[in-house]
Amino acid sequence: MKFLVLFLLLVSSVHAKLNIQHWMTPEGAKVLFVQTKGLPILDISLNFDAASGKEGEKYGLASLTNSLLGSATQYRNEEQIINAFESLGAQFSGYSLKDMSIVSLRTLSRESILRKSLNIFTEVVTQPSFKQKYLTRAKRQILQSIRAAQQSPSSIASIAFNKAVFGEHPYAHEAIGTQDTIGNITTKDLKHHYQQFFVAKNLIIALVGDVSKVKAKQIARQISHGLNIGQKAKANPVVKPLNDAQDIHIDFPSKQMVCI
Repeated sequence: MKFLVLFLLLVSSVHAKLNIQHWMTPEGAKVLFVQTKGLPILDISLNFDAASGKEGEKYGLASLTNSLLGSATQYRNEEQIINAFESLGAQFSGYSLKDMSIVSLRTLSRESILRKSLNIFTEVVTQPSFKQKYLTRAKRQILQSIRAAQQSPSSIASIAFNKAVFGEHPYAHEAIGTQDTIGNITTKDLKHHYQQFFVAKNLIIALVGDVSKVKAKQIARQISHGLNIGQKAKANPVVKPLNDAQDIHIDFPSKQMVCI
């Protein structure tokens, strides 16, 4: 459901009746495509079922894996990747939620620009290099965020709420991880998570923009062909219904009160 909402947001500028076309690549990736006219722009969103529900007790692993995509490939370092996208006016981004890991590209659809930006994007997604120096930096940033959250009444309330609602379900823990788990994650863990879940059969490709269906098929094929075929990830367990209401009070030295 969340992916459908995100996909519809991509096409929110289209006021006419949507014509959502869909197909599967030979490698098993599902593709959703909406052709738009007017602006020479293409949005590509890769949605992997590789989020925090798939990391076991290594809380924060999915988020770290996603955050290091774009830091280095087998052929480029971070500065070269950033400069390559910027020189083309392309925007690369990625983030991990509790139920999906997303990597996206916004680029001009003019062939000379699209070809170059797509090649860089494909390289970033299909040939990442998880280097220790970037992992160390990402850990430091995440630990700073965790410490900041511990001083925020709203963050504390949100964490307590999720634990109370989801119990032992993977959704109970924060996607960002904890101080204890983040410190123990290694580049080997990142590589294993990537190899298992960033695969064609575990991917939905959303394409929205000013390209033909023929071109959209070529783009989707280029991306999925660069990935291992792999297997579709097992679905997360069903969230158990709540039987009883709970009142949870957390003392915190602040003038602010938060209710959820």
